[in-house]
Amino acid sequence: MQLGGFCAYGIAVEEWWNASNLGPPGNPDQWEIINGSLFFFKSATVREMFMGTLNTSFAAKNTAPNSTELLALARARWDGWFGDVPAYNTAPSEICACPFLPGKTCA
Repeated sequence: MQLGGFCAYGIAVEEWWNASNLGPPGNPDQWEIINGSLFFFKSATVREMFMGTLNTSFAAKNTAPNSTELLALARARWDGWFGDVPAYNTAPSEICACPFLPGKTCA
């Protein structure tokens, strides 16, 4: 799991989040495996925006960052906040049973 289980799109582009005010929480039903790593998203719409599959106008789609650029932004922010120190979303209301890893949690 990458970005501590928080929404990859939010970490990449929503500038009000920081190391002491993390969010938004990832939704365990909205995830993607990208280059072998698990990323969560707050909603289906946000996941589609991140992946570039949201049905938008041609002009908007051509000016929006693609998932590779967003992923680089998210990882750079996360690494700037935490470096190699693990940080996870452990708020009790956000912990879930992980359907693809029996016996594990998503957060």
